[in-house]
Amino acid sequence: MKFMKRSVQQLKNMCHKKQCIIYGFNEWSKLVLIKTGIISEVAYIIDENPHVWGTSQQIGESTFRIDSPELLTGINAFDYHIIIISMYQELLYEKLQKIIGKDKNIIIYYCPSDDDVKLTRFRPFLMKLKLQNRIVFRSGPENGGGNWDYADNARAMFEYMIQNRYNEKYELIWAVEDVSKYQHLEKEKNVKVISYRDAGSGNLIKAFIYQYYLYTAKYFLFTDTCIWLRFHRKDQVLVNLWHGCGFKNRKSKTEPTGPHYDYMTVTSQLYADIHAEIFGCRKEQMLITGLAKEDWLFHPVDGQLADLLDLKLCRKYIFWLPTFRRTISGMERLSEDYALSETGLPVLETFDCIREIDWRLKDHDIFLFIKLHPNQYYNQQNHQYSNIKVMTHAEFMKYDIPINRLLAMTDALITDYSSVAVDYMLLDKPIAFTLDDMEAYKAGRGFVFENIIDFLPGRMIYTKEEFASFLNEISAGIDSSKDKRDKLFSLMHEYHDDNNCKRILEKVGISK
Repeated sequence: MKFMKRSVQQLKNMCHKKQCIIYGFNEWSKLVLIKTGIISEVAYIIDENPHVWGTSQQIGESTFRIDSPELLTGINAFDYHIIIISMYQELLYEKLQKIIGKDKNIIIYYCPSDDDVKLTRFRPFLMKLKLQNRIVFRSGPENGGGNWDYADNARAMFEYMIQNRYNEKYELIWAVEDVSKYQHLEKEKNVKVISYRDAGSGNLIKAFIYQYYLYTAKYFLFTDTCIWLRFHRKDQVLVNLWHGCGFKNRKSKTEPTGPHYDYMTVTSQLYADIHAEIFGCRKEQMLITGLAKEDWLFHPVDGQLADLLDLKLCRKYIFWLPTFRRTISGMERLSEDYALSETGLPVLETFDCIREIDWRLKDHDIFLFIKLHPNQYYNQQNHQYSNIKVMTHAEFMKYDIPINRLLAMTDALITDYSSVAVDYMLLDKPIAFTLDDMEAYKAGRGFVFENIIDFLPGRMIYTKEEFASFLNEISAGIDSSKDKRDKLFSLMHEYHDDNNCKRILEKVGISK
């Protein structure tokens, strides 16, 4: 079996001689088929994503059924041109070798995008270089930037490694959008900050430097997208630290990501089984270590919450961390499809409701800090409250304090379907869940548990009155859901300490 590259123009010239099987249903493959004018020559389209198998999809004026790659076992592959049009072209080629047989005398073609061409332009040379004691960190989704860079589990791992002098042995590289915002990190020994925007840059020197670090690093520690690592070397180790172990299902019904990295960290066997299924991972990929950022819960930041976040000085503090419904610009694909309230918040649907709760909080001498999800759109109104403060993720990031180090200082948590509740269980403090839109959320994104109520380690809130009742409990020092939380703890957590980062490094083979 041979693997040969073909440009769009070359495909146009060759495909009229034989019918084609297209491996990859995505925006790039649709564009290629339209640009080449070979739609009429396409016999089958196959894809890795099980969510599209058996569905009919429109490309131009034609409709195609999308099939599983296993379709190839029932036809004579030699009767067709097989063309891979996907960002994971090498992985798909390896799969074809297994299905058809790598010893077969057949040519598999691939058509790379312009971005792929840029990302691999120095590859033949860089692949010859030895891997170095180098670790690359990245946080956030594919588009990245702004409030995503230098955050979450990747940041927790990095800070742990600096504190424990792993940078004496390893060079630690942060991939961010804007290098100038994080250049202060380079004050530490063996730390460098690079921009992932340089990957496909027209500036060949910048592009080469970026790709040099990627092709010579031994390890990659990241929290979300792995598509930027699609051309990694086989002897590199990719660790998906992810965001959390929670209750929400995957919104984006894309192909399984598990084949694209080596390990994923989780908090317990329960979540190892869940994430293996929804991400398409093998059991041996799952590392039951706890999440890196959970270590922060055992290390509150110095000072008082009131001073740290410019809040009113009160007797008690409750953090409310709602998950997102309607997303910020650029992340619309993750939005839920049902109508939002006036405020954009669950339960407290009007600003009058918020004012009433504010009055109750003042009476209890409790402060409610509402920190919105990084993806959450917020209906910013010029409302002033005595004992409530609403902060967007962008505003919160200016304080440069990991949320878990602040949660360690709170008296209770309110959330809904966010994984922060599972993290917060480590503090053994009261949790409440706003569930007024539970059925709509279940019908949209869905949950990883069939009966979600059984797995929520806290009090259920459906109405404004129940919200107020929870405030009464916190004021009086009542923890009404402790028994349920205790029963669920062993299911959701294997460990109850601040050694998650240490365990992760040991599991993947990073030592001082």
